[in-house]
Amino acid sequence: MHLGIDFGTSYTKLGFIADGKFINLAGADGQIPTVVTYLPAQEKLFFGPLALRLNEPGAVQLRFFKLELRRNPGFRLGPYFLKDIVRSFFVYLHEQYVPKNEKIDTVTVSVPNYFGLKARKMLREAIEFSFGVTDVYLIPEPVAALLGYNMDKPVGRLDGDILCIDLGGGTTDFSFVSLSRSRKEVVMESQFQIGHDAFSGSELDRVVLRSLLNPLFTMQHGYQLPASIISEKNLQGRELYWFNRLIATAEKIKIEMGKQETRYFNIPGFYEQDSLVFYLTAEVFCAQLAPAYRRLEHFIEEHVKQRAGYLGLYHKGKFMLDFILLLGGASQTRGVRKLIADLFPDTEIICPQDLSFNVVKGLAQWGEKDLSQVISVKSIYPFNFYLERWDQTQGNTVLDKIPFDTDNLQLDIKRSYKIFTIPLPSHYNLANDAERLQLRVYELAQGDPGIEVDHFLGQDLVLNVNEPLINSDKVELYLNLNNSCIEIEGVNNSCEAPCEVDFTSLFSHLDTPLEYLKLYPGSNPQLIKDYEQSLKHFYLSTNRGQNYPELLSYKLLAFLQLLKR
Repeated sequence: MHLGIDFGTSYTKLGFIADGKFINLAGADGQIPTVVTYLPAQEKLFFGPLALRLNEPGAVQLRFFKLELRRNPGFRLGPYFLKDIVRSFFVYLHEQYVPKNEKIDTVTVSVPNYFGLKARKMLREAIEFSFGVTDVYLIPEPVAALLGYNMDKPVGRLDGDILCIDLGGGTTDFSFVSLSRSRKEVVMESQFQIGHDAFSGSELDRVVLRSLLNPLFTMQHGYQLPASIISEKNLQGRELYWFNRLIATAEKIKIEMGKQETRYFNIPGFYEQDSLVFYLTAEVFCAQLAPAYRRLEHFIEEHVKQRAGYLGLYHKGKFMLDFILLLGGASQTRGVRKLIADLFPDTEIICPQDLSFNVVKGLAQWGEKDLSQVISVKSIYPFNFYLERWDQTQGNTVLDKIPFDTDNLQLDIKRSYKIFTIPLPSHYNLANDAERLQLRVYELAQGDPGIEVDHFLGQDLVLNVNEPLINSDKVELYLNLNNSCIEIEGVNNSCEAPCEVDFTSLFSHLDTPLEYLKLYPGSNPQLIKDYEQSLKHFYLSTNRGQNYPELLSYKLLAFLQLLKR
């Protein structure tokens, strides 16, 4: 199986291609909510539909946790770090949705271009761990969308200069892509987004709930929905449960109004025991969404035109585009397509035939047809790199920008590029010992101000080397996009951090002693429970080598307790 995973901000989809047909693995709904809920009482994470339905006191829910990969890699939920959450989510996908008898050969996952090396590496490592594969491909989302579209359109495939507008549940992404069929080359020139609280499918759902459904409910029943639900502040337990139900209702209404001019709604148990009954016209619906549409229009006028002009795709008040590929579930919201058509009057707007599975189809065929050997995918990488240097005059370290032109170079996502040469000795070597190399490289998104060492706080550290030097007068730094890391030549060990012992080969044996202990009538129930909990933590741990002694101690204690008997 060559598995494709559309790891979306709001929903995740996965599937593969068999005999030329796409097989959806996400079940009847076709999509899995990208949401996590933590229950402190059980010290456990829950994902997918169950995470939305939980109605337990103290439950902490995080929607759109994918966004934390970009903006907050140090995020944690209870005792679980972001690495644990992402890894556990993909373990959940594997266990719940992939048939047990299917062997997975490759996994191809969508990744936004504004994910830095740290986010990409975290994603890659989570997939390798969860699915037990080494062939993992991270494909830019718009590229997967184009591949998926052309898969369904053997005649009339897209090429030329294309603007992909992905109106997703959590964000709206704009991507300028050039596709050359003759050279079998895809170049992503730029990708940027509107925040989820400005214009997205989820924000439209919130507008429907706050501006339409809440006033109607108040008018019919004489009281408003709780302020905490409307403001989304301090939502826990039952209020969190009702918020998720109300948002799901708002989303259904939004979808229905995209199909009909007038619609009658009768919603039993809309909130608590009270129902909601009303007629809704397209005119009233669009009037309530008008402020959100104005935010989208303003963003296109102020930012999309500017970026298009920089790329030579906007000149004298006119976009120079061949197509607009309109993607995402929110693109079907009434009034959106007309707004896009008004803002791009001379450009043909194309929507995929199968909007729900367009991206995941493109991802699935990447491994199925081994497109990595056929199609060249290049991208502008929107990050700059900085080397930490000792400044003798100031008596502290400063950051120097590495003069590698990420603004204009089209980088092949499968290749490695030399970005800097460091002569030795050098002030970039922070080690006190002349026989060692201590080197730190940081990554920051283009346009991010405040380049100071303390600005990074370790979040953007992408290379941290402290290793013996070999006989060399220089070291070379390489940007490896395929492996999502900075590599170094000129030291004995080029690992970013001390290598962790690989316990993967032991996984098949770790459950066996526990099962034997459970079967033995003389086992201590509390000790068995502690041992089982330690094993679960071990599987989720980001540093299994550090946690293995604790697991071993519980196993030994359990067997010693049996020997005493």
